[in-house]
Amino acid sequence: MPKIIAFTGAGGTGKTTVAEALSNNVPSMVDYLRKNFYGSTAHYGDLTSIDEIIRFQYGILFGQYIAELLTISNIDEDVAIIPIERSSIDYAAYMLNQSDFIMTKKKYTEKQSCIKHYVEQCIEHANKNYDGIVYFPTGMFEPADKDGSSKERDNKSINKTDSYIKSLITRVNVPVLQLKSKEVKSRIKAVKQFAKLL
Repeated sequence: MPKIIAFTGAGGTGKTTVAEALSNNVPSMVDYLRKNFYGSTAHYGDLTSIDEIIRFQYGILFGQYIAELLTISNIDEDVAIIPIERSSIDYAAYMLNQSDFIMTKKKYTEKQSCIKHYVEQCIEHANKNYDGIVYFPTGMFEPADKDGSSKERDNKSINKTDSYIKSLITRVNVPVLQLKSKEVKSRIKAVKQFAKLL
């Protein structure tokens, strides 16, 4: 049976590059859903209300679950690894980061239970559906937006998302590999070795 290895890390840490190099990748649903819900010019960090964030995040999680099921059901058993480009842990971290940004401006105490429920759903998804998680740490790359013009890609947001991911992966009960190299070939080799140990 193939090993389902989910990648987690803040934006720009190299998840997509490694996932695509391994083939059979389940791509992130973020860009697809963002474009369909908000138009091709929208940015992930541009959501402006807590209700919008909650709806969008639940849509992503559901869409990702379907994408994973469809990919897994169509994969030959001889395949060794099915990489998940962006894990449900990422979605929980982005929910927490984006809701923090909105909730510093207004009080949304009635929404806290929705946010908590979403995070728990993401952790439960990771525990039930992944054989292992590979963590892509920050500090090994140059942010795409050096001027900090995008809420998703500026250093402050990246570091905050990364801190949420570090906290969330302590709550999963599947093995986690932290990558030590920024070289793509070394990362691919590490992921393959990790999969063999699972």
